[in-house]
Order: sequence, then C-alpha cells, then structure tokens
Amino acid sequence: MISTATYQATHTGPPILPGLEVSGRQEATRACEIWRFDEQDRLIGNEMFTDLLGVAIELGDVTLPEATVQALNLQVPPRVPMKYGS
Repeated sequence: MISTATYQATHTGPPILPGLEVSGRQEATRACEIWRFDEQDRLIGNEMFTDLLGVAIELGDVTLPEATVQALNLQVPPRVPMKYGS
C-alpha cells in the first residue's frame, strides 16, 4: 500500500537537518510512505520518504537560483495552507 501525506508544524527544535537553525516558522512537509504486508495481511515493514529540501526552502535555509525556479516553474517558498485542529 502507498500513502501520501502533508505534515504541518512549527519549527521549534530540535533541528531536523544538521546546521538548521530553529526559526519558529510554520512549514509543511510532503511525504510518501510504502507499507508492506505478508500473505496474512500482517504489516512486515514500511519506508517513508520526505521532502527535506522543501522544508529547508520553506524555512529559508536554502535558496534556489532564479533560473532553476523558472525552469521548474516552482513557487518558492512552496506554500501549503496551514490548518491546525479539526
């Protein structure tokens, strides 16, 4: 099974990447998770992939060259509406 999610948080620490300063900024991390099951449908493992470059861009710790932004048609920093609570 494959699932995707967007995790939203405020960057208060500890740093998630080496050398990243705690900023207090809100950010949204995109992730993809692959779940593996055996023949009896028991969970036997999973792998999670997250967009840490996107996090670093949102927090202002990485700046992409303007030519890269234009070539990839990116919105920098990427914005995901922050929704807390239910």
